[in-house]
Amino acid sequence: MERTALVVDDSKSARFALRRHLESHAFKVDTADCATDAYRIVHEQRPDLIFLDHIMPGIDGFEAMRKFKQDPETAAIPIVICSSNEGEAFISEARDQGAADVLPKPPTPEHLQRLLTSIELRERELEIEASLSAAQNGDAVDEADVLLDAPVAATPAAAGFLVEAPAVPAPAADAELQALRARVSALEQRLDSELAELRAQFARELDEAGRKALEQFAQSLLKASRPHGA
Repeated sequence: MERTALVVDDSKSARFALRRHLESHAFKVDTADCATDAYRIVHEQRPDLIFLDHIMPGIDGFEAMRKFKQDPETAAIPIVICSSNEGEAFISEARDQGAADVLPKPPTPEHLQRLLTSIELRERELEIEASLSAAQNGDAVDEADVLLDAPVAATPAAAGFLVEAPAVPAPAADAELQALRARVSALEQRLDSELAELRAQFARELDEAGRKALEQFAQSLLKASRPHGA
């Protein structure tokens, strides 16, 4: 099933750039240049993901996000704040206000890939937790129903013999719970693998940045050591 995204940014070039990136990940993308248009589009089309520019004329990204989160019909849609501010304090504030994540501006394919993977894994984890909770609640209800429905052993006066109460059947959801636990275990393994891959990629990027910095430093030393006019 095709995923859908809404990109909200007052900059036409920023909308175009992020749209191209998302389309390369098989998203169908709609755009809006202000929060007012975004409200209308979201209520009409219900995108799977919303990207909000942090600073926009009129209603900014945080204010627009609060409005989406306060509306029961749109509260569950993941929202990504797009900003050139990559500080930890800003990212923490964005998440506290309801953002699923923060995407740096301008975005790179690597940043977007990591963000989409993180959001997808988080959504799957929430789905599994909800399924487990529903299954466990179902077990409790089923067991209570069985206990209430099972007749108490009695001695009817006319029959003169005991009527045995039927045995309580095992919960029917055991197999489903086992399957869900297996899915949780598989998800945990995938998360560990994704995190290991991200750490390795960060390490490679740091090594490359360090190597380039050393090369530039060495070149500057060589230039400084050469006699003037040589």
